[in-house]
Amino acid sequence: MQRLLQLYRRILAFLFQQEHSSSATARYLFYGYSTKTMGVDICGFLEIANGYEGYLEQDYVWFTCLDLSSLNLLTGDVCDVLFGESKQTVPPATARGLPVPLAHRRGFPPNLAWWTAQGVQESLGNDATQMSMWGYTFLSYDEIAAIHWQDHPEAEQELAWPLGWSLLFQLMKTLDEASKHQRLVVWFEWR
Repeated sequence: MQRLLQLYRRILAFLFQQEHSSSATARYLFYGYSTKTMGVDICGFLEIANGYEGYLEQDYVWFTCLDLSSLNLLTGDVCDVLFGESKQTVPPATARGLPVPLAHRRGFPPNLAWWTAQGVQESLGNDATQMSMWGYTFLSYDEIAAIHWQDHPEAEQELAWPLGWSLLFQLMKTLDEASKHQRLVVWFEWR
């Protein structure tokens, strides 16, 4: 029964991706007329590197620093600004008057840290079609620091909460002050 339910979720996730590729929440019909919301997890890692700018594209330079799942990040307005993935199903961010998301589905960087690559493989499991994962992307702290959050009042409100995204950005700022290069490597999964 468990395997059947997992397969059912993968099929729904795939069908939903085809219709609403920029969405991070799916509404689906379950057990007759009852409508439920399918949850979404933000997965990924904060990676750091000590190397000089010219070395950042080489293998074995990046190291996994933090598993983002430990912060319980929400797919809300901050996530919408950064990745274009949020609880808002339709319309996409650009249709709602928001600018193009900063790091919308860039794919994984070519030189993932070893633990990050292991996390990706673990998330994929035996799902070679990757139907339960989407929105692969990465972005640097410099890109995050350049955002004018006052232009995004809903996201700015979300950042006022001392945990979650705010805590992550404070950590990244501290690492930046210690001259560490850093980036977020992120993807999304159906719960």
